[in-house]
Amino acid sequence: MTYGPGLHMLRSDTSPVQDRLKRLKELASPGKIQFSACNNTKQGMEKTEGKEVPIVMGSYGIGVERIMAAAIELHHDEDGIIWPRSIAPFDVVVTITNLKQDEIRNSGERLYTELRHAGLEVLLDDRDERAGVKFKDADLIGIPFRVTVGKKIADGLVELFDRRTKTSVDISIDKVVARVQELALS
Repeated sequence: MTYGPGLHMLRSDTSPVQDRLKRLKELASPGKIQFSACNNTKQGMEKTEGKEVPIVMGSYGIGVERIMAAAIELHHDEDGIIWPRSIAPFDVVVTITNLKQDEIRNSGERLYTELRHAGLEVLLDDRDERAGVKFKDADLIGIPFRVTVGKKIADGLVELFDRRTKTSVDISIDKVVARVQELALS
């Protein structure tokens, strides 16, 4: 197996190093730039050992796309992306399960505003879709935390779901902002 320049390993090698190298991803690529215009006019030439040689520059580019692709390759499951919190496009998605019920819709919109005021990047899912569709879409795009505002709001509760661990807890709507802030910014 080849893992990069000079990094080769036999398939039978089961060392901890091999396990770490399996997760290695190329995030940047080297490039060679030779200035042919300078070479034709003999301008910009260096003398090495009495010979004129063309000037050659190198570059090393890191692409945002490669970083994102590598993160997705490393952090996903059968349901979709699991963004690492440090590069997630949003910290939390607020999912309103039933737009026709004023208490649920108003609580979700208020929670969205409070989370934004707490310094979090928040996505509000207030589409007129079934709750299951919204949950599946949230899993697919991989936002680290989901707060679901549904029928339990009558008891002052919302559901807090952790995308990475796939665990959920019911939490008081009055405490959820502080809890999400603690989780997302830790």
